[in-house]
Amino acid sequence: MPVIKEKVPGPCSTVKAEEIMSKELVCIQNVDSLENIKKALTGNNHHAFPVLNSMGNYVGIIPRNFILVLIEERHFYGSQFSEDSSAKIKENFD
Repeated sequence: MPVIKEKVPGPCSTVKAEEIMSKELVCIQNVDSLENIKKALTGNNHHAFPVLNSMGNYVGIIPRNFILVLIEERHFYGSQFSEDSSAKIKENFD
């Protein structure tokens, strides 16, 4: 979400992203193992993760809670989403 500079509190107006972001980038592959995803989710409090394709190129970002819903609903690569579960996931992000 973009930040409108006029709305940024005074002390934060000069803070750069590199000053507050984690130095170690935690990424998820667009097709990844549950084990690797579990490693990404533990040991940090990141709210979202960059998604990389098999060539290592950035293809998007996925929020932590979206990953948790996918795991909870057992929607793994190659599985079919039901209309009900797709609606449930969507309502979590509207």
